[in-house]
Amino acid sequence: MPPVTAPETAVTAAAPGGAGAETAQDAARPLAGARVLRAATAISRDCVVCGVAFCASRPTARCCSGRCRITLSRTRRVAELVRRLVAAEEALGAAEAAVERAKAAMKEDHSAEEVAAIQASLQKALAQLHVKRRRRG
Repeated sequence: MPPVTAPETAVTAAAPGGAGAETAQDAARPLAGARVLRAATAISRDCVVCGVAFCASRPTARCCSGRCRITLSRTRRVAELVRRLVAAEEALGAAEAAVERAKAAMKEDHSAEEVAAIQASLQKALAQLHVKRRRRG
C-alpha cells in the first residue's frame, strides 16, 4: 500500500506570507474562509452613544467600543433607578393621602363598626407609609 501524502496546492503569485498567499495549512483549516465572509457581511451603523459610524460584525451591535457600551449600560441603570424612585414617590403620596382621608373620616360621627374599620384602614396606611419611608432611605 503506498503512503498517503497531503495534496499539493497552488500558490498564488503574491509574495510568501503576504496577502493572498494560500498554503496547504490555510486550505486545511475549515474556517479559513469564514473570516472573509464575516468581514464581507459587516454592517455599517452609527453608535447610539457617541454617534460615530462603525462596522458591526454582530447584527445586534449598538455601540462602537467598550467605553460606549459601558456608558450605555450605566445610563440604562440610572434610568431604571429614576423610574423606581418616581414610582416610590407616587406610592408615598398615595399613602399620605390615604392617611389624611382616614383622619378626616375619624372627625365625623360614625358607628362603632365604622370607627373600627376606619382605624384599621388608618393603621394599614401608616404601616405602608412607614415601610415606604424606610425603604427610601
